[in-house]
Amino acid sequence: GESQLRRSGTDVIPKARLKTLRMSVVIVLSFVVCWTPYYLLGLWYWFQPAMLRRTPEYVHHALFVFGNLNT
Repeated sequence: GESQLRRSGTDVIPKARLKTLRMSVVIVLSFVVCWTPYYLLGLWYWFQPAMLRRTPEYVHHALFVFGNLNT
């Protein structure tokens, strides 16, 4: 006799790769969605420093906490 390797299916590897790709895309998109508002506020402040007095401090804190909730 020949020894045979057991296989549960031939399409297991492509399904795993697709699942990994989806999970990676979700992780990257959630990072972008959570941190983009905070970085945009930072860029806005960089180009218009007077804006800091017009924007309430709780907005800055809320955006930072929102970014940290990404984890």
